[in-house]
This record gives sequence, C-alpha cells and structure tokens, in this order.
Amino acid sequence: APVIEDWRFCLDPNGDLRWEISQTWQRDCEVRQSAAPGLFFNLRANAVPTGSGQRRFNPEQNGVAAMWWVCPEMLETPPYPHGQGELLPPYFLSCESSNHVVYHRRDAWAVAKLYTSFPNDRDLFLQASGGYLFRRGKYNSHNELGLLLDSGGQRYGGVSEASLYRGRKIEFAKGATARAALIIGSRAATDTGHQLAVEIPDKPMERSLALFYNGLANAGMWTSQQGYGTGNQVDGWMIGTFWMPAVALMTGVEARAPLSADPYSPRAAWRAEMERMLELVNAKGEIEHGFFWQRNREGHLTPEAGLVLLVRLEMYWLATGDTALVVEHLDKLARILDALVPYRKDDLLVFDRQVHKLLVYFDAWRPDGTVTYLNNWYVRAQQAFATLLTAAGRQREAAQRLAQREATLRAMNRLLWDDHAFGQGRGGYVDFIDPCGKRHGFFCSATEYLAIAFGVADERQAAAILKTADERIAELTRQFGYRGDATLDTLWPVESTSQEEYPFTTYQNGSVLNCWTYFEVLARCRCGEVDRACELLRRFAEHAGRTNWFEGDSAFNIRSEPHGWGHEPYLSDQVAVAAALIHGILGIQQTPTGVQVYGRLPTGWEQARAVVPCLGKHYEVLRKREGTSIRQVEHGLKMTPAKGER
Repeated sequence: APVIEDWRFCLDPNGDLRWEISQTWQRDCEVRQSAAPGLFFNLRANAVPTGSGQRRFNPEQNGVAAMWWVCPEMLETPPYPHGQGELLPPYFLSCESSNHVVYHRRDAWAVAKLYTSFPNDRDLFLQASGGYLFRRGKYNSHNELGLLLDSGGQRYGGVSEASLYRGRKIEFAKGATARAALIIGSRAATDTGHQLAVEIPDKPMERSLALFYNGLANAGMWTSQQGYGTGNQVDGWMIGTFWMPAVALMTGVEARAPLSADPYSPRAAWRAEMERMLELVNAKGEIEHGFFWQRNREGHLTPEAGLVLLVRLEMYWLATGDTALVVEHLDKLARILDALVPYRKDDLLVFDRQVHKLLVYFDAWRPDGTVTYLNNWYVRAQQAFATLLTAAGRQREAAQRLAQREATLRAMNRLLWDDHAFGQGRGGYVDFIDPCGKRHGFFCSATEYLAIAFGVADERQAAAILKTADERIAELTRQFGYRGDATLDTLWPVESTSQEEYPFTTYQNGSVLNCWTYFEVLARCRCGEVDRACELLRRFAEHAGRTNWFEGDSAFNIRSEPHGWGHEPYLSDQVAVAAALIHGILGIQQTPTGVQVYGRLPTGWEQARAVVPCLGKHYEVLRKREGTSIRQVEHGLKMTPAKGER
C-alpha cells in the first residue's frame, strides 16, 4: 500500500469523540484525490427498491439529510473533473458540483443540522484539528462529512480552471507523515438555526411539528451547500416556483448560538436566494435561466415561476421589513405581470396548446387553456405586488393593480365556479377548461383550498367547497381507507397522468404533495372549522412524530403508506405544513400594519403562545379565550411567562 493509516479513538474533556488519524507514506506518490475517512449518511429512507425500479434502498430506514451553515466565502468546491464523471451520471453533474465543498479554515468547527426519518432532537458537532472539514452530497443517494488532512500544506481547491479537467495533483514523499483529528459531538438542535417558537396545550403536536419544521428548515429543504438554494430535495435541483420556503421564513425565528466558526444563517440564505431569483428577470419579465427558467429546454411555458416570485417577495418583506430590496426591483416585478398580458383574455390567464405546452407545479399534470390553479396565483400575485408598491410609497399604482385583481377575481367566479361541479349539490371550481372548451374537475386541492385561502371564494362558495370535500372524504375513507393525516392532491382521480396504475395510489391522487395540508388547514380555519383543522394537523403531526414524513420516496398512497415511485428521496415542500399551526390554528397574520389575529382557539385550548417575525421585528402573541395580547420582544426564542405563570 502507498500509505499506512492508523486510527485512535478517545473522549476529549468535553465528552466529544476524538477520532485521531495518522498517515505515513511508504513511497513517493502522486494522487488526484485524497481524504481521510468521514461519516456517511443515506439520504434514502426506503426499505424496499423504489417504484421506478431503482435498487438503492435502506433496510434500516434511517434516512438522514445533513447541512452545515458556513459563510459561503469560506467554502470552496474541490476539483471533481468531468473525466472522473463515471461515478456521477450526467443528469446529476450540475446539481452535485456545489455540494462537494471544503471548509478552508484550518481547525474549523461546524454544527451539521439534520433532517431524519426518525424522532431526533440532536445535531452533529464537528471540529477539525490539524486539517479541514469537508462535505459531499449526492442527490438521491448519500451525503458525507469528514476530514482532509493537511498533507504538506497541499489542501484541496485553489486550482486553475484548466486543471479542473486534468485533476488535482498532490505529491507525497516516502516517509512523509500527516496527523489530524476529527472531533465528533452531539448538540441540542434547538440551540442553533431557524426554529419554530410555539407553546400549545397539545404537547405531542408541539414537539412533532417543531422537530419536523426545524429539520426541514435547516437541513432538508436546501439543495446547494455552497449557494444555499432551496428546492424539493437536499443536494438536488433549485426550484424557483416554490412558495414554501417563504412561508417557513414567516413562521420561525433564529436561535442565538452560532452555527460554525464562520456562521451563515437560513435567514441570510433566504435573502440571497431572493436576490438571485430577481437577477434572473430579464427585460421581458421572463425568468431567464438556471432552474428558474420561464421556458425550459423542452419548450414548456412556466408562468407560475414569476407569479410565485412576487408572492415570495411579499412574504419575505412581511417577515423582514427589507423595503430596500423591494424598491430596487419594483420595475422588474411590474414586468413579470406585464409579460402575462398577451395571455390575458376576459381578465383571466388563458394558454393555447397550439402556442405553448404549459408546465405547472403538478409536473405530471400539464393542462392547457384556462387553469384555475394559475389564476389563483394570478390573483394572489396581483395582491402581493400591490402590497409591495404601497410599501414603496407608490399607492396609485397599487390601486391599479388591485383593480386588475378584482377583475380577475370576478371573472374566475363567473367562468370557473360551478354549484354542481362534482355532482348535484357539490359545488366548487373546475380545475381547468381546455382549449376545446371541455371542463375538467378533479377537486384539486391547489384549486379549491387556495381559492379559499387567497380570498377568491366568498363565504358561500367556501362553505360549499368544504361541504363537497367532507362528503367525498367520507367516501374515500370507506372505499380506500383514507387516513386523513395529510391533504390529498385530488379527491377524484386525475385522468390525464400516466403515473397512475389504479385510483388513489400516489402522485396526483395520493398525498405526495403534503404541502396542500397547509392550505386545507387555512381554508377550514377561515371558515370557522378550527376543530376540524386542528384534528387534521394533529394527525399530520402524529405521522411526523414517527418518521418526519421522510420515508419511502415521500410518495404515499391514499392510506399514507410509503410507495417509492421515482428518483426523488423526498419532497421538502411539505415544510409549509408546520406553518399552518401559526397562520391557521393560532390565526396569526403578518400584515403591512403589524401582527393581527383572527378566529378562535380549538376547543379545550385555554391558551397558546407563539413568536413570529414581522417587518423586521419579533412579536410574542399570547392567545387566551378571554383575549389576545401582542407585544414586541427583543428576540424570538425566549418567551416570557404570562402573569400568574411559573
């Protein structure tokens, strides 16, 4: 062997494990890659091969996603030349390049935040002694945290662009030695990162949702270790049509303890991601390139990306009060909406399949024509832009955008509402009207519950939607064993998707897109059905308490049984569901004029407390049956007991 390596394990004075590693080279040698051993984690939590036939699986079902929060300037990407790409399928090359990083401060430390498929309230503490920490993440497979030894001062990185394709040459002389240690410890997950700050009478729900949220918001929803972008799975693709990260930002607050020797934070990452997305908006109002494309390589049109960007920025502003970022990009935001004018017909967005193939978040469902889901977001985006214009002092333009919103809202209720959409007396919105004029109705959750949450449906319509849902849910419970611990994507099978082998199996007809649970909770709370909403969120939390909804491929059938269907280990968009506790059950809203509350507490709850950010400040909201108190606090996580409490 060219090198002999010795290990020694012991405990340091802090009780952390010290893994000492020494290397002695037996001959002169040139190598392309070199690292000491590290800790490997399986990103897959499935106990059987996936539904798409992939053979990688994890019999122990102990899936772990890991992320550390280090200032991006202190991370460098090592040279993984394309010539060695046989270990990286071409599909994964671009999204993996930013997940092989070295923390280039010698003897640095970092807390690795974890999202696990089992209950876990601890994080992993790592410190290098005599070397450099590194992390590798492979989409849909594994991630690794370990140590690079300082071999003669030759550390990874710092290579020219040309040498990337030849590989890094590191030279070792016979008799050369290197010694280092990797210190491994355990830290409380609540001490660092973005946290859910709530106190409710239902302690199991409180604990389960907190662990679920904290794991996703700090580890499971981030796709890039160097760029800190969000997406639908760790170490994967960045998706610009996601609204869920902004909801998470509005829900939690930052803990005070540092995350690393050179700390970065999820909140800072959210701002940087907003800036990156805004930079992609071109003069036509289209999002040009990257994984935020308006048009991808197959010619799909994704207007949803621009609409969601507007809403994300409004949510970001409501949480942070960062008016400067809003003012800087107002003209771009106007272009996003103006770019949709050619598709506006009778005040609605209408897309003709002869012109474009429409792509929406439901990527197995590609309708054309008049899509209610997109028009829901159109109404919401117009409202969001009006809010941002008002924040920038442009009230006249805000009034014009609100007038357009009202016109769209009226048109939706005139054309897309049907008192008998799902049978006699079963009212709701049709999901879309195709270019031939045929009306399609599946009771898509992203159609019906969004219409209530976004204020499209009036009080009568909202009640009719929930009545239709309740009747259908009762049928599904009897016929298919629907457990009701997550909101289904649709309540009637989708005809046009090729994913289905039988009704209500997975994607579209099952509960794979758990994020819609957030909107069902909001919809029911806004219609006064707080107890029904609380029961749904309690069942969701019970499931989260067992597995964090990180199991299989996070695709579930109607009975919430995991059924791997593809190559995504899980969908982190479900982070939004924890926010339903704040925005739905507790009725807390962040508005341009401050924190407000609506509705009542669930039956049996005498009081509840939460801390939320609003316009750059933290507010503690204490709800009691006899009233509500809202007060500004210095920091979010330390909640002061109410008078008479200990």
